[in-house]
Amino acid sequence: MPGTPPYTASEALDRGFLAARAQALEIAALLDRLGRAGPIAEEDPRLRAFLAGLPVLTDGRGDRARRMLEAWSEPLAPPADGAVPGAACGVPTAR
Repeated sequence: MPGTPPYTASEALDRGFLAARAQALEIAALLDRLGRAGPIAEEDPRLRAFLAGLPVLTDGRGDRARRMLEAWSEPLAPPADGAVPGAACGVPTAR
């Protein structure tokens, strides 16, 4: 039947809770390390983009994975003639 979730909420928690908990702890530990490293880390575009995407987790709307990925991804555009691929950092570049 279309629209039927593959798992109940309880089954989804049974399957993913421990892994998600571990990943959330890794995020918290990373943010703690960055906080101890000093204010220079806050200027990094990867961190700014990462922090900007986190509210998606608790905003109550659906499609969280898609919306976070879009927030952290470079918009698609055709490459310019003669463009040479550059280094990617996983976040949109400042324009």
